[in-house]
Amino acid sequence: MHSMHMAALETGIVPVNWSEDIPRNIDYYLERTSNGSSLSYVVHSWVAVRRNRRHSWRLFEEALKTDYE
Repeated sequence: MHSMHMAALETGIVPVNWSEDIPRNIDYYLERTSNGSSLSYVVHSWVAVRRNRRHSWRLFEEALKTDYE
């Protein structure tokens, strides 16, 4: 068995493929979140900035509008 897989089994730490796993996780949670509060938009904006700055800014603008209206 590959040493990385053995280490994962022994430590319980699962290796992450940052270029594929993180964007997939971001998409997964953004599709399932209701964004019922402005804080939710702020948090998602912070996470999204690592993948898509334009989308991140739109989420942040939504947070601003939610508190303003």
